Amino acid sequence: MRSLSLAVGIVCASLMWGASITNKPILNLPGTENKFDTEGTIKKLVEVKRLPILKKQQEIQDLKIENQIIQDFVNYLRELDTKTKKLYSFESPFGDKLANSTDEYSLSAIAQRKAKKSQYRIRVIQIAQGDAYASRSLSRFDTLPPGDFSLTMGETTVRVRFRGGNIYQLAEQLNQQASEIIEAKVIADTPSTGVLVISGKKTGQKNKLIFSGTLDPLFKADVLKMGEDKKETYLPPLTRSLTKKGTPIISPTSLTLTPESEVDLVLPDGPEIKDNTSLIFSVVITPLPEQESPTNYLLDFPIEKMEPVEVSNVTVEGGSLIVYYEEPKTPPLRVSNFQDYLALEFNDGQVQYLSPTASGTYSNQMVLQKGKKIVRMYFKNANTDKQVILQNISIETTISEGGIQGKNPVSKAQDAIFTLDGIEVKRDKNTIDDVIDGVSLTLKNPSSNPITLTIDHDYEKVYQALLDWVHAYNQVMEYLAIVTTPDKDRTPLSERSQETLRNGVFQADVSFSTLRSKLRTIAQNAYPTIYGRELAVLEQIGIYTKKAGSFSTSDEDWNTAKMGLLQVDENRLKEAIQTKIDGVEQLFASDTTGDMVKNEGIAVQINLQLRYSYGPGSFTTLRMDSNKQKIATKEKEIEKMNRDLEDYELKLRQEYGRMNQAIQQSEAQKKWLQGQFPNK
Repeated sequence: MRSLSLAVGIVCASLMWGASITNKPILNLPGTENKFDTEGTIKKLVEVKRLPILKKQQEIQDLKIENQIIQDFVNYLRELDTKTKKLYSFESPFGDKLANSTDEYSLSAIAQRKAKKSQYRIRVIQIAQGDAYASRSLSRFDTLPPGDFSLTMGETTVRVRFRGGNIYQLAEQLNQQASEIIEAKVIADTPSTGVLVISGKKTGQKNKLIFSGTLDPLFKADVLKMGEDKKETYLPPLTRSLTKKGTPIISPTSLTLTPESEVDLVLPDGPEIKDNTSLIFSVVITPLPEQESPTNYLLDFPIEKMEPVEVSNVTVEGGSLIVYYEEPKTPPLRVSNFQDYLALEFNDGQVQYLSPTASGTYSNQMVLQKGKKIVRMYFKNANTDKQVILQNISIETTISEGGIQGKNPVSKAQDAIFTLDGIEVKRDKNTIDDVIDGVSLTLKNPSSNPITLTIDHDYEKVYQALLDWVHAYNQVMEYLAIVTTPDKDRTPLSERSQETLRNGVFQADVSFSTLRSKLRTIAQNAYPTIYGRELAVLEQIGIYTKKAGSFSTSDEDWNTAKMGLLQVDENRLKEAIQTKIDGVEQLFASDTTGDMVKNEGIAVQINLQLRYSYGPGSFTTLRMDSNKQKIATKEKEIEKMNRDLEDYELKLRQEYGRMNQAIQQSEAQKKWLQGQFPNK
């Protein structure tokens, strides 16, 4: 708080002491003021009359100082309110999450508040790229022929017209006419030559660059070439398959897997997986008629009459009570959701399952298995209601592609491929936010080893928020302790030193004392959490006013405890946040009614209390408004008193002026008489 004193008032009073308060003419007679000190007498009389004005000016100064003290206190209340609301509002640090990757070079991630605490195993196989083609090194004096061609990327096609020129001019035209999908630039590989690089602006397999039309300038610059379609194809020898279960039908080109059948094919000469190796096969899934389950029932045979039987002279007649009964049969187990029809085993022991969901042709890129060999193939149909036909199975490796393609490819359009907890995931971009809820992944480089991605709370942010709250709470409690502590000093505020200015200034105001008591009670009360008695009060997380068992009245801890200040055991607080963060959150704010509104906890109760402490209608606002009204009233009174004082001073000067005039006349007559009767 800035220093407050009566220095200004004293200076003003001093100036007024030595000068007249009126601009009206002063009636002084030569030779009389020194004899009778008329001016000094008037000043003293005016000074006595001015004392009530000085007293009111001091009262105004004290009221202004009091309002400044209240305003400083309100600032502390507002700070506590802000820090408290932050503990359970929409920006509560308890909801913030951090994503930590063990290999930031390959993978980084950002977690949103809705992300769940968890851990994932991720391996980046390849990152998404776009097509990029380079020309040969060309001089700026090399002239390229004209061309009129189209570039297509995904669903976008643009047309480029080039009238001929060097590579710089070609790059300029490409950027002007096709900037929607490509970027062209020339890199000076030597001081006199450059290389044209054409790069697609989008990544992913679906965003390959396709050229068509008159492409003479691109062929002349060796950006493009006509490729030859070359592939290596491996056909599994299906006839060498062994039936493991059921009655499958095996032919050189297909396998018919009847219900509950299984086939095993060992491949000692299996192919090696390379960059562009894919497994291709067709599948036909045919539902079979549902079999009726056997019914358990009593066979309904007709009841035949029994022969009469005579026993002890009594004849018994009736039908037969014995019928045929078939033992209940358990219906066969029905399986209809099995989909792992094909499995590949590699030379490192890993097994990859392929699960087609419907009839059709499938092509599976084997990027994850690059460098491995296929040593076994399993075919299985565990369903009881489907027949599955696998046919035209082949393993193809693309050596080179036919058609128009880049002669000097810088990069090739491809999807990002990574595994998440063993599941292969493909996307056409490297920033992926639709795989883990609330987490955005950024793939940077292929990883040689699995990466551990941990989603967890931002414990440091929670810890810092609690420290900030404790600091704001202590500022309020310390201020309240100072202004409400009994103090017998009645020195006006304007005459106090900075150190004693606030002492006991509101000791008689019950509103300040009540607020202090309530805030202290709120911080000491117990609140419901999921941990019950194990975590119910602040002391259990390392925030306390006084440690149990330490009651020395001479140490500093006791003095801070008397003021209601909180202290922090940092290690204990960090441990509580790390191990029971949900309970710590509930200690400050929780919903006990199920209406999605936080209604219980330290933060909730403090904010509720602060509503009546500052702002419209609060006791601090009412006190400041009252002081402002008092100041305005006293200022009006001072204005009137100053006018009265002016009139009083003028009256004094008029009276003393007449007195001086009379004395002057008397002195003049005395001298005249002395002149008429000279001494003899």
